[in-house]
Amino acid sequence: METENKPQCGNCHKELDTVYIKCAECPNASICPPCFSRGAEFQSHSNRHLYKIIDAGNFPVIEQNWTAVEEKLLLEGIEQFGIGNWEDVACYVEGKKAQDLEEHYYKSYIDSSDLGMATVPGKIPNGVTDHAPALNQTGALNLAKDSEVTKEQESQLAYMPLRDDYEMEHDNDAETIISGLIPNIEDTDLDTNLKVAKVSIYLEKLRERHRRKVVAREYNLVEKFFNKNSRDYPKRLLSCLQFMREQQAASFSRDFRREQILKMKVKHLKLYRKHGIKKLDDAAVFDVKHRRRTRAKLNLKSPDSVQNDKPLDKLLLEYGCHYLSSEEKILCKSLKMIPSRYITSKTLIVKEYLQKQHGIGIKVRFPGYLEKHQKKKIVNFLALNGWLPGSSSS
Repeated sequence: METENKPQCGNCHKELDTVYIKCAECPNASICPPCFSRGAEFQSHSNRHLYKIIDAGNFPVIEQNWTAVEEKLLLEGIEQFGIGNWEDVACYVEGKKAQDLEEHYYKSYIDSSDLGMATVPGKIPNGVTDHAPALNQTGALNLAKDSEVTKEQESQLAYMPLRDDYEMEHDNDAETIISGLIPNIEDTDLDTNLKVAKVSIYLEKLRERHRRKVVAREYNLVEKFFNKNSRDYPKRLLSCLQFMREQQAASFSRDFRREQILKMKVKHLKLYRKHGIKKLDDAAVFDVKHRRRTRAKLNLKSPDSVQNDKPLDKLLLEYGCHYLSSEEKILCKSLKMIPSRYITSKTLIVKEYLQKQHGIGIKVRFPGYLEKHQKKKIVNFLALNGWLPGSSSS
């Protein structure tokens, strides 16, 4: 039976102060949780009847002087007014001071090993890491790469190497997309989705900005903007080189040039083999006669007009240029002689010198394109560089 003020369990007759069960079919039938769990039945009440849970909220949950109702009001007040606005939360939780609310919240929900820290994982996924040093710490910044740009060039580019940033970034007005976004609890799903879409667009622009900075660092574009250490690559290779790093591009261009030289060598060897030539001396004579026949077919007046009409820089792009030193290249430019002819003339001059040194009287036949003043300059050059010790021009 129940009294007017204190409900009692109809089975064990204990007073019910906190949570108890009330039958929805029997009037004035209340049961304590232990009797309800055992399926107790009394008078007209059956354990098959419908029931409802009565929660007075007067029992403690964490601390003895804090009831469940007060804990609930505290969390609702923090959710409504925010952490730190303890005076407003105190007005929401009657009977508690602002200082008591703050101390109880941090003690029970933040610093507690049972409820606070136990619910916080050791490693928070997608957490934000603060890399800024403390106020009492000093030290140099760890830069990704030392900049080789001078102060004057930094000023021209508006470049800040310590931050690896530019005053005028790529898509510099990207921040205007989110500058007017303000969270509002009254936003509809459409408003929320629109704001999320704007944030996604802004993040994509930041990724593109970061990607461009990475490319500028990896390919040294800041230095190359001022034509530092620039390389001249064949135009037909640019479509391939743009997808490579600097070292890969240099290696690829070098291998490509070597491939072209080897192909040219193979082509010449096939031509020699076709005409039955087996010695390099015979090959030099064949080259001379072959060029003469070619000029005759083109009805050229002067034997040297083809090579003399070429620009001097283009003469050095001919086959055999990679065998010459920088001084020999300059000599070829002054003589207006292609590298293959210079190498042939040089070989015959050295051969003639060695025959004279060993007393061999066989006369060396020089090609018809080698003029006297050219031979004299080549002999002087070879003697000056130690190829012909003690020799003088003849």
